[in-house]
Amino acid sequence: MCCAAKIAPLRVGAPNYATRVEPLNDHRRIAIYTCVTGGYDEIAKPVIVHPDVDYLMFSDTELPDSFPYKNRRCQYRDTDSRRSARYVKTHPHLLLRDYDVAVWIDANIMLKSSLAPFLDILDRADADLGVIFHAVRKSFAEEAEECARIGADERDV
Repeated sequence: MCCAAKIAPLRVGAPNYATRVEPLNDHRRIAIYTCVTGGYDEIAKPVIVHPDVDYLMFSDTELPDSFPYKNRRCQYRDTDSRRSARYVKTHPHLLLRDYDVAVWIDANIMLKSSLAPFLDILDRADADLGVIFHAVRKSFAEEAEECARIGADERDV
């Protein structure tokens, strides 16, 4: 039912720079996940760690666990490491079946605030998917055009 999913727009508020552990106290099983392939990204660790959330880092190479992330091997391999990472990003329904909520964070992005307000927005909207607005581009078509322009993917993909 991916085409009928409700989408809730999420806005990023002012960051909280205090490093701390903060339980969510949420009844659902939640995973924050990311992917590093081809040695492409440096891992940015979150400022606030939720001990009742699983932090999962998918990778095409064996990496040691890096708190709070636990390493998982990528099952899908493409000759283009970015496509391998995109597979992980777009397939939580297959890779994270044991979770009620899966939150993708790019590996180079530092989560600086609690996840709680974002989950609250999704709950109130009764949404299946939440997305952060892009700072520059306003549509999928604009993003696809930019990816083709900078060589991040082929125009016909």
